[in-house]
Amino acid sequence: MFIKVKVIYTDGTTDTVNAAKIVELLHEKKIAAIQCSEGWLEIRRDQIVGFKADYEGPDRRKSRAENENPASE
Repeated sequence: MFIKVKVIYTDGTTDTVNAAKIVELLHEKKIAAIQCSEGWLEIRRDQIVGFKADYEGPDRRKSRAENENPASE
């Protein structure tokens, strides 16, 4: 038995999909929202663990010195 999850695609259409398919759809950037027990969860790519944000500035987790003089790899 598969768990079914209601989703809203980025084009505004709704569907019910197998939970196993969610990760694939997320990577393809096709899902705008997922329904959970507390309501609809809006998908924001910059806040999902494992998805790279389009931020191009300095890494805020590093010190200023590390950002200005990155170590050679």
